[in-house]
Amino acid sequence: MSKPPPLSGHLAKDRGGGFFCLAYLPPPVLCSAQAKSLAAKAGGHPKRTYGTRVTDIPWNDHDLLSALAIYGPMRSLTLQGTPLPQVIAAGLAREMHTLYGPVALLTPKGRAAYSEFDPVHLTGPDAVTDRAYHNDARFLLEREGYRVYSHQYKRHGHKSAVHERRYSDAIVYTTMQVPDEEYARLWEVHGAGYHMATHREVLGRPRLYATVANGGLRSQRFRRLVESYLRSVNTWKHPLIIAVPDLQRHEADLRYLDRMSWRSVDNMVRVIHLPLPELGASPRQSRS
Repeated sequence: MSKPPPLSGHLAKDRGGGFFCLAYLPPPVLCSAQAKSLAAKAGGHPKRTYGTRVTDIPWNDHDLLSALAIYGPMRSLTLQGTPLPQVIAAGLAREMHTLYGPVALLTPKGRAAYSEFDPVHLTGPDAVTDRAYHNDARFLLEREGYRVYSHQYKRHGHKSAVHERRYSDAIVYTTMQVPDEEYARLWEVHGAGYHMATHREVLGRPRLYATVANGGLRSQRFRRLVESYLRSVNTWKHPLIIAVPDLQRHEADLRYLDRMSWRSVDNMVRVIHLPLPELGASPRQSRS
């Protein structure tokens, strides 16, 4: 069996365009990070943070502000133990109260101070809430050994007057790479007859969707999303990953998908439960 190719990728903006788990997963707490090392590992470009993860190194003010510039808005609960109150008092960050709880983001003063990081710029309540929610889903997967490969961003309706960008900083989906051990197993089983260059989708690189604005994905959108990725799932050899705030809303959708497809829903989608504060009641067990 040939040796699997190295896992390589980037977190730069993409300008070009399994198992199922019904489980209660408490929102992850981002214990700490060191944003200086993120930029160093990324070859000096703080946006290209492929392969980096949060660590247990205590944060200082610069680390926190750099992380907010790189990752964008994050839930204040996720930033427990960081000097968030101090940077808010200094006028470099602020909190926005959202349906996902208080969310921290840079102020114009903070973005100007960290302009070399090309900071994420989101101000609308829905966009800020979605990025914080998406970050929590991402951090949870990174704890399991997944890594970010790339993001797909929403297009601007028109060019930005400031940056002349065609894309905004709002994420549509993130392509994740499976943990190294899982990738090695996939390659051993499927890699011999697998030609990466012929596939738009790639072995071991599932997509993550995580939105919470307006209560998250509606039933019809959830079903269409899973159905649209059936061929991709066969290529990834891994389910599509969707984070949802309300499990009950999608239990009927999953039963529908199980009936309508020749394959088991277990192989089509992994659902991560990241509840809204008001929905986070008692923990729910995995459904087998």
